Amino acid sequence: YAATREEGLIILSEYNRDPWDVDRAGANQKCCDLLMGHVSKDTGNRVYNHKTLDELKAAVELVE
Repeated sequence: YAATREEGLIILSEYNRDPWDVDRAGANQKCCDLLMGHVSKDTGNRVYNHKTLDELKAAVELVE
């Protein structure tokens, strides 16, 4: 299922990471938006592009 913004924030706290670190590490932009709590203004991105919890965790794990 698609991850929510709240779940993204929980993942960040579990890894003790800052969302901007994930962005700087080159993670997928949709993952970064979810982890930062942003909602896309682009209909295609908002409606059709969903990320799973595993994809969000993988994005956070890019930070060394």
